[in-house]
Amino acid sequence: MPATERFQALDELEHYELVPGLPDPRRFAVLGSHDFVLGRVRRLIVDLEKREVAYMVVNTSMSNFHDGKGEERLVPVGWAELLPGRRQAKLPHLTSLGFRRLPVYHPGGPIPATVDFPLPMPDEIEFWDIA
Repeated sequence: MPATERFQALDELEHYELVPGLPDPRRFAVLGSHDFVLGRVRRLIVDLEKREVAYMVVNTSMSNFHDGKGEERLVPVGWAELLPGRRQAKLPHLTSLGFRRLPVYHPGGPIPATVDFPLPMPDEIEFWDIA
């Protein structure tokens, strides 16, 4: 099964639902390292082979990015810590620059089978790293 056919948005699947009793992270705010607001979970992407949620699609229109792009990025769900009482998903080790290197989500477009964690580049300096 090609990677694109292997993945589909949960909203488009009639016979799939989240495990009862677990929080639904759609519309949760997504925080990166240093509590930088990366955006909101817009949708969940299901891996049809594994029959589980593989990615969160994070929309940046409601974020601390002030470029007004409103891009959507694919974030592996295994990287997130859900904070249900606060309706937040925390990505404690992901910087804002690393987030920008994650794959862009395009509905109907290709979805990678795996995503590597974006390690910092030697020339990247986050504003809080400057002494």
